[in-house]
Amino acid sequence: RRVHGGMFEIMLPTSVHHFFTIPLVVSQLVYWTISGLFALLDWKCTVDGTLQKYKIQRTSTISWPMYRATAWYVFKRHLFTTVPVTAVFAYYQIQRGCRDFSHPLPPFTEWIRDMIVFMIVEEFFFYHFHRLSHLPILYSPVHKLHHEWKAPVAVCAIYATAIEHATVNLFPIGAGPLLMGSHIAVTLTWVVLAIVNTLISHSGYRYISDEKHDLHHKDFKYNFGVLGFFDWLYGTAGKATKD
Repeated sequence: RRVHGGMFEIMLPTSVHHFFTIPLVVSQLVYWTISGLFALLDWKCTVDGTLQKYKIQRTSTISWPMYRATAWYVFKRHLFTTVPVTAVFAYYQIQRGCRDFSHPLPPFTEWIRDMIVFMIVEEFFFYHFHRLSHLPILYSPVHKLHHEWKAPVAVCAIYATAIEHATVNLFPIGAGPLLMGSHIAVTLTWVVLAIVNTLISHSGYRYISDEKHDLHHKDFKYNFGVLGFFDWLYGTAGKATKD
């Protein structure tokens, strides 16, 4: 049943759980579990250096005071930005008529179709918003914080200002599901995959990480996108090299 009216009238208890509570809890579990596992690997690098050879930037060292401060900052960024933005997306998913878990799962072809659209939409918005954040007028107030990590670690994936996190990180992920009016199961799968991808891309480990994104942190003139299409189109693709 749908109640017409303001934002809080339309968000019935079941819809709140399906479009807000479950995605929020799952996304946080995924983020902190995976970034925690990578933190253990980073600690191992510091203790005896046995894993340092697998780092993309092998000569980099980790500042643990900065690491802890980053984790605390990211926790607050989730609390004060991820939570309200998720609520806004939940509202518009309900308005859009997206199906919740009370509806049957969609056919496999719909999952594939939606995932392809999600990747295209994310690539478009992430590349352009990310590159805009590198403009001199925006870089210092919006994006400079994220680049304090020249050799990134997983937990710093959303070490970002509120404006950047909402526009560069969250909007490109949420825009596709809203556009397609996707079933919440498809959306949740997409969100989990997106979180895993960004954590791995920021982990800094060779073979599993996106080495091109490490290059972006080290020399931020290259590799603004996720898939690389717009980097190829605009000539901003840069090749990763051994440290």
